[in-house]
Amino acid sequence: MERCRALGHRGILFAALFDRLGLPHIGDASWAPVLSAAQDLELSLNFHIGFGQESEERVDEINRRLKGDGFDVPPPSRQHGSWTFYFQAPDGERYEIFGPSNGPDLINMTGAPLLSQLPIDPILTSLCDAGKVEEYRSEAYDTLATNFINTLKIKR
Repeated sequence: MERCRALGHRGILFAALFDRLGLPHIGDASWAPVLSAAQDLELSLNFHIGFGQESEERVDEINRRLKGDGFDVPPPSRQHGSWTFYFQAPDGERYEIFGPSNGPDLINMTGAPLLSQLPIDPILTSLCDAGKVEEYRSEAYDTLATNFINTLKIKR
């Protein structure tokens, strides 16, 4: 962490559900040295709140089953390094095959604000990969920007 801080990094990206990987829960005391070091170095803690299926084959299997059942689902694709897809069912319910958002659980645990939830969007992914994320336009992205600015205003 010290080396990263010296290189200009300002935060650490953590998985939110370490227990799914066989590691202690983030609230476990075994993480105290890591969290203390981050605090001493004034590094923010950022949590990646999604977990995918156990394999690409499992995502493909779910996709084939849904197509076989008559659902109009997009094929899986690589989104931010994960093999995934999501779709809207006829009743309007949205299903996220990558896995549901753990954002609400995380904000309950930390008290941090959830600024927005961005959809898995191939256009957004392509723009991020091309270094042109500022060209992306969507209601969810506008909500993120507005909430981020409002949060900064509260902190001043």
